[in-house]
Amino acid sequence: MYLCNTSDKDYLKIIDPACGSGTFLTEAILQINEIASGTKINQDGKVYGFIKDRKTEKRIEDSIFGLELNPLSKSIADINLFFSMIQAYGNYTNSENIDLINIYRTNSLEINNNFKIDNDIEEKLMFVKDEIRNSRMYKYNLLKAKNQKYDIIVGNPPYGSTKGDSYIQNTLIPFALPEHNFDAEGNNTDFHKGASKGKVPKHEKNIGKLNDLYAYFFGLSDTLCRDNGIIAYITSNTYLTIPTYKWLRKYLLQNYTIDYLINFNEVSEKTNSMFFPDAGIATNIIIMRKTPPSKNHVINVLDLSKNTEIKDKFEAFSEINWVKTNSKVNKNHIKDFKIKPLEKINFKHIPQKDFLTNKNYTFSLKEHTEKMILDKIASKGELLSTNYKPSMGVDVGDLIFVQKNEKNLKTIFNKVIIHKDFSLIKKTLKSHLISQFSKNNIDTIFDKDKVVKFLYQKDMQAYTYDKVYYTYLDKNILWRARIDGKVPLHSNPIFSKEKLLILERRDKEKIVTSVTDELLVPQHGGRFMYISPSKDISVDELYLLSGIINSNVTQFYYRYRSLGNKDIIIPKLRMIDLSLKNEIISLSKKVHELMYERNRYLYVEDNLYSKNGEIIKANILNTTNYWSVKFEDSLVIDYTVENIEKESDKIILNDAITIFPSNGTDISNLYSLIKDYKGHLIDSPLIVDIYKMKNISANYIEDIRNQVNTYFDNINILTAEIYKLSSKDLEIVNNSN
Repeated sequence: MYLCNTSDKDYLKIIDPACGSGTFLTEAILQINEIASGTKINQDGKVYGFIKDRKTEKRIEDSIFGLELNPLSKSIADINLFFSMIQAYGNYTNSENIDLINIYRTNSLEINNNFKIDNDIEEKLMFVKDEIRNSRMYKYNLLKAKNQKYDIIVGNPPYGSTKGDSYIQNTLIPFALPEHNFDAEGNNTDFHKGASKGKVPKHEKNIGKLNDLYAYFFGLSDTLCRDNGIIAYITSNTYLTIPTYKWLRKYLLQNYTIDYLINFNEVSEKTNSMFFPDAGIATNIIIMRKTPPSKNHVINVLDLSKNTEIKDKFEAFSEINWVKTNSKVNKNHIKDFKIKPLEKINFKHIPQKDFLTNKNYTFSLKEHTEKMILDKIASKGELLSTNYKPSMGVDVGDLIFVQKNEKNLKTIFNKVIIHKDFSLIKKTLKSHLISQFSKNNIDTIFDKDKVVKFLYQKDMQAYTYDKVYYTYLDKNILWRARIDGKVPLHSNPIFSKEKLLILERRDKEKIVTSVTDELLVPQHGGRFMYISPSKDISVDELYLLSGIINSNVTQFYYRYRSLGNKDIIIPKLRMIDLSLKNEIISLSKKVHELMYERNRYLYVEDNLYSKNGEIIKANILNTTNYWSVKFEDSLVIDYTVENIEKESDKIILNDAITIFPSNGTDISNLYSLIKDYKGHLIDSPLIVDIYKMKNISANYIEDIRNQVNTYFDNINILTAEIYKLSSKDLEIVNNSN
């Protein structure tokens, strides 16, 4: 924090461009105290009168700057810095007031490029009225603070989605925009300030659309930092791998020497945050110098993303005394701490140039062996979008139009569409329907052919999906039905029975896929897509892709090099040996079939039979090999059940219906499955799980699991063969999953 290259030491200029309550800046004052005094600060930070020099040009307050938009935070920062300076100067504040604290309330991202420093400003304002002079000086000092260069930029910039206008983007982060990374012919080129915009290839158009506020502060720090200056930020870690930050990463890697990179979480991880319980932000720290890296420069990397306990994360770089608690510890349980010396922190050392060879310049924090495997996969792969264009699912506008069954859906249709009862729906769909009714676009006759199965993202899994619901697929009713009016219905991909469903589960670090052979529509979502058969891809190739994408090999690459990029790497299908293709297709189909059988058993509440015709689930009112049903003679049978009773040879549902177990059926097991039922047997059928009754349910599920694991392992081996991975490579891949 102190320059020692001259006989008369100068303080470095430090700024926090989003200083909040001034935490980093007050800590900077403590560090200056420590260096100036040559005395270590005690753990309470109680230091007084270490600074003995009160010359105007040497004052700490001329070296510490903060910018903050929130007025309350700005006021708190003023107070915090004021008292920190009192501590620093001690009795020297008696002879000379602290009359300037360089904390300014302003939008840091608004830059005035026309500002010029005027060293004679005070002289020019000497004879102006005090209030006018003070106002003009404050404005001048504010503009000066936002335009001068700094030695150190530190902070925790704000997070959150934003849509920066083109001026701010081109002023602060032109290097992060795709149009500044291609020449006029569409060839990738290095960023050059002031160069004309280039031609962006179609597949690159969405890369560089930064929509998180903290990204703009990287650009701001690049503007404010002097050459060889230092930037130290704690931010969201999404920029490490997500595609939209591709060009930002490239610029940092080429123009900055990154000294430290500390990653606390998996990308976009909501749980296990260092800020818990106050916030669920996945974070990292980057410390870098504004000078291009030397050829052999290595980054000190500490990757704590795999540490599942907050305690382990903190103790990786600190010596901590924790408050005793019976609950899981978080940051609020820290009693006191001391940062470990750098030599005692277990940093990995990764050559900075290695990141420039990664796909999309991602900060893959893996060891060298794993990097070689990732490079092998990249060399033989291509982006999914290279040959296939995934489609998006349906946005219903309001989940009221998603129901468990057709009956419930028709009830909603009648209320909303026929009776125009909009009290049930939210604003988005309400506005849409009002508009459609005004144009006479709504057909108020319920059409059963428009009822289709609907799949939520949450129910999607590898090779299968848990449950399906029902929606009313009418483009005039649903907000975004994804039905192109120019495309005939029979050829619209949304109506294809076969679909390869692809879901990026970023929070779980997975891409999961499944092939469906029934007509259903997936829920709309930026990370939930589907591919339908076409001239470019057959149904069998959908199964091929599903097997490959679900494999450990693809998941390994996604996790460590493409996390957050739904446009995943796949092998070049045309280059895969035909026998390998056919093997993977066959295995993928077998896994899909087994998972389908498993889910039918777990979720279907109706009469259910195995492939060989064996009864698996049965309605209690149906006579089976396991029981018979006797109905009392009556003109009207009562199907209401309030209390089920068991006798030695029968189970009495009510006065009208009695169940007689067959020989070999354990009456106690059957009774235990149905004894708690209450309701109407027609409206709410009582379904008996035969496998549970026979105590073989667990064995059935375990048998399916074992078969799936065997097929899955074989797919992993075949996928590794496509990428020319060795058995040792595959072992590393499997151990990482």
